[in-house]
Amino acid sequence: MLVKALGTIGVVFSPRYASIKNVETFTDKVLDSSVGDPTRMLIALAPMDRYETLFRALHALTVEYRDRYRCFTFISFYVKAIHSPWLSGDSGEPFCELMLYLGVRPSELTSERLDALVGEIDRLCIEQGAFRYMHTKTGKHPAVRQKLDPQARYAEHAEPEGAATGTEG
Repeated sequence: MLVKALGTIGVVFSPRYASIKNVETFTDKVLDSSVGDPTRMLIALAPMDRYETLFRALHALTVEYRDRYRCFTFISFYVKAIHSPWLSGDSGEPFCELMLYLGVRPSELTSERLDALVGEIDRLCIEQGAFRYMHTKTGKHPAVRQKLDPQARYAEHAEPEGAATGTEG
């Protein structure tokens, strides 16, 4: 109960800008200790100019799943700005990471429901030109993964090995 009370105070009187260490400590220790539910993380990497649209769509989707299936005990979003020339390509546009941190009821979030949710998240990301963090659950269809995986998307634009030097690799 003490940890839960401290966590609540930390939310109410949180600093304007928390470090990533503060956020990780809060999610790993306080939320897990006070809620006790298993969690699921799903991550999108979005162009900053699409952030608001994608955030609202992902929020609406997770709330819909919570209301319809009662599969989430809490829904948290963490946003982190990313300056990555690799993600931005020639545009130089900044990106952000949207991490959905969800408390789940395993009996209600069946593998079929999770697959459907992930499919919807993947669809929303493709619509907004976002990538998915490929170490979280993503769809299995190769054409979908091609659009969501920054490595796969940029590989088609990369020069063949040895092309710059005129040698074959």
